[in-house]
Amino acid sequence: MEIGTLTSVEPRAVWQHEAHNFTPWLAAQIDRLGEAIGEDLEVLGSEMAVGPFSADIVARNRLNGHTVLIENQLEKSDHTHLGQILTYLAGLEAKTVVWVSTRFQEEHLSAIRWLNDHTPPDYSFFAIELRVVRIGDSAAAPIFDLVARPNLFERNLKVRKAEASGPVDSRLRDFWDLYMQRHPEDAAIGMKVWNTTNVWLSVGDGLILGAYLTKSCGVYVRGQSSVPIGAVIEQLEPHRQQLEDQTGAVFGQGEANRILALAGPAFGDPTTWDEAADWLHGQLHRHFDALRGVLDSRPAAEMTLGTP
Repeated sequence: MEIGTLTSVEPRAVWQHEAHNFTPWLAAQIDRLGEAIGEDLEVLGSEMAVGPFSADIVARNRLNGHTVLIENQLEKSDHTHLGQILTYLAGLEAKTVVWVSTRFQEEHLSAIRWLNDHTPPDYSFFAIELRVVRIGDSAAAPIFDLVARPNLFERNLKVRKAEASGPVDSRLRDFWDLYMQRHPEDAAIGMKVWNTTNVWLSVGDGLILGAYLTKSCGVYVRGQSSVPIGAVIEQLEPHRQQLEDQTGAVFGQGEANRILALAGPAFGDPTTWDEAADWLHGQLHRHFDALRGVLDSRPAAEMTLGTP
């Protein structure tokens, strides 16, 4: 058997331009990137506007709905990208940051470790070094090396302690567990067992369909973190009557930049959870179908939400 020699390839020989070549490739490899950090990711957009700047890739964790910021560079890490990451983190309300670089300087790895040690348990910061190799004349093969990550044991311990001190968290998980037992088919639209008051489902084109649990349960529609509410209203305004007729909700900007918000049964009494779960199931599908009908019927030129 012939044994080959593994050789390194300069990343710039594979992707000549960071924004035009590397970022689109990385967005297309979101499953591999998610596997590297242990999360189930889906892309929401690339080169997304955050004030006067643009975030390379914005994704969503399918499990918990958290926004994931992915910043990439075809060179060694630098202070400029670290500053951009902190700026985008605030502007996008992201909970997970993935910084991809061809080589990390030690001071930047120290910064990632510091952030993991000094932020709440639901925040995660990852540093991934990108290598490219080949054997003989084979095609170039990119490799993701995870060089900094959260201390999962410590973070899970913090989460368990927080859950033990707050009975509301366990009730939330129990409710979503009941929901999935009654409506397992909803896994197809992204529903899973949650431990949060809000569930976010991606409808497409920058729109988020949410379900919430407070004193009552309810549903709402809004734009993803980087999409201004004014842009959402402008895009959907021509379809206001159609959406209101199909959902029974009132269109317009409300609390927390939500539109088409609709309140349902009380959540506080577990004896009413069957009714609440069935109501949410019906409303989520009614809103999802109505929004998808609007998005699918519009000309491509109108599909502008979620882009710079």
